[in-house]
Amino acid sequence: NQVLYSMGLCMGVHYAYASFNHIKKPVIRDSAIVTVGGLGFSVLTGLMVWGALGFLNVMNDPDQF
Repeated sequence: NQVLYSMGLCMGVHYAYASFNHIKKPVIRDSAIVTVGGLGFSVLTGLMVWGALGFLNVMNDPDQF
């Protein structure tokens, strides 16, 4: 669901990218690459935020572990 929200916010980038494509270029493959890239970036960002929050939690209560 997050990927669809991210794609909705950046539709201008998709339109600009599509305007540089040739007429015969496979659009489905390009859209799949952009979507998988957005998904990977969202997962990576989520892991980084989770790690930062875990670090802050340990810093606030070091006797937790």
